[in-house]
Amino acid sequence: MPQVPRSKIYILGVGCSKDCGYPLGPEMKDDLERFGQSLDPATSPRLRKAVADTIALMGGSVDTIDTLVQKLDNGQLDRQIGAQNVDPLTQNRIRRQRAKDATVAINAAFLSRDKDVRELGFVRYRNFLYQLFPGAVNLGVRPSPATYETRFTSLC
Repeated sequence: MPQVPRSKIYILGVGCSKDCGYPLGPEMKDDLERFGQSLDPATSPRLRKAVADTIALMGGSVDTIDTLVQKLDNGQLDRQIGAQNVDPLTQNRIRRQRAKDATVAINAAFLSRDKDVRELGFVRYRNFLYQLFPGAVNLGVRPSPATYETRFTSLC
């Protein structure tokens, strides 16, 4: 039987985005608080509410947005979001809405950094790709600070 070549799997995480100003998971709550304070109440009331609600749900026991969505989905936050003692359809609707609100809050906070990201580029991602593929000329990533990529965590 022919020998199968060994494969390597590389997982790019948010740590590569840290240099561009994106927070690491455990920094998300503090980052959201700063972002929420920067919003004008007159022009962004719904976004401010989504950010404030997300921060409140994160409390002291949730470090990352992924964990928050998982807890919402598992019903661990039903009491806090008013999804207990209701029919399953309503319960699911409330959970999904809170997950969507958290998604909006996080995405808006990330989008607020777009200008900085465009200026800095994703240097760590680019360098990592060139380490993986030494001698590569074009990996679909321009080797300049103008490289732009938006990273979002899939939540739903």
